[in-house]
Amino acid sequence: MLLALTKAMDSKGCTYKELSRITGYSVGVLNKMFNNGNVKFDTILSVIRNLVPEKETEMIQLYCRQQEDIKPENLKDLLEYTTTHRLDSLLDRVIEMSIKHKNKIVNQWGSFYKTLKEWRNRKMTDYEAYEWLRESKVTCNHLKVLVRLMEMNYFYVIKDYKIINDIQAIVRNMLDGMEDSYLKNSFIARVSEMTSALELRVNKNVEEARKHALDVIERNIGETYSAFSYQTLALSYINDSKVKFNHYYLKALNILDNWYENTLINDMENRRIKINSIIDRDFDRDFVQAEDDPLDLLIKGIKSNDTIYIYACMTKFQNAGDAFLAEIPKMELIKRGCAEELLSII
Repeated sequence: MLLALTKAMDSKGCTYKELSRITGYSVGVLNKMFNNGNVKFDTILSVIRNLVPEKETEMIQLYCRQQEDIKPENLKDLLEYTTTHRLDSLLDRVIEMSIKHKNKIVNQWGSFYKTLKEWRNRKMTDYEAYEWLRESKVTCNHLKVLVRLMEMNYFYVIKDYKIINDIQAIVRNMLDGMEDSYLKNSFIARVSEMTSALELRVNKNVEEARKHALDVIERNIGETYSAFSYQTLALSYINDSKVKFNHYYLKALNILDNWYENTLINDMENRRIKINSIIDRDFDRDFVQAEDDPLDLLIKGIKSNDTIYIYACMTKFQNAGDAFLAEIPKMELIKRGCAEELLSII
């Protein structure tokens, strides 16, 4: 890896001084890195992203294979990096290295991420995972933050949004006490992703939703995190800008196409077509109806001018905890003479 990065520097005519200016790390730290690679993971990652961004995954793989004695702090960062970037085969290797490490805290981290991977791959139910989290006896403060983050994921799945807000406040306080590192950056992005979704779907606060979604994208902790943040950005512009809605939605689709089966991508594209149809009041476009998509009820209601279908759409969104999208059928009902005061208390 170091040889490849050195060649990249030479080919670009980049000096240590110039690299120091770009990355923000001192020439001394960069010298140490290129001599033995024994520096913090975020330093290595910053150099890779500035020199050979198109080869990031390849360089990280080389680092894991070639570095004989990876520092405990870097193993923790690598566990998080390979998890959020969905590099499962490399994650397995880092988990194995961590579990075999002489440092007992690192052993705990390896075992923890191994179970997280099993949860993500649906080898345990959400409730089983939550019970496991409750019973976890972690001793490392940073790992305690991760436990809280995973609890937030569980409560988001079961739509208990109030408790998520309570946990978020605790997590942000815990993060304030962490020193700057790749791990801290990634944890903040995880919180911002959750905050962005809640601000839009539950609180209907588009400005806060956009702010946190952009924060996730800027922190660059994995393509799927960026994609779902682009989707949140897109939805936040439904009422403001059709151009921006489609711009961000297509960005999300292009990324997710590399990670998910066609069924999900097709469903998302169908929803984009439906939303554009509603914005343009053009219902002659071809799209596939879905059993559980409330937008089908809305379109049917608008086309037939039947408030029963529109009301059913609003109720479905509300039951799903999506107050933001529930506003779309609500406005259609108000246009048709339904009292806003009555709709607001339903």
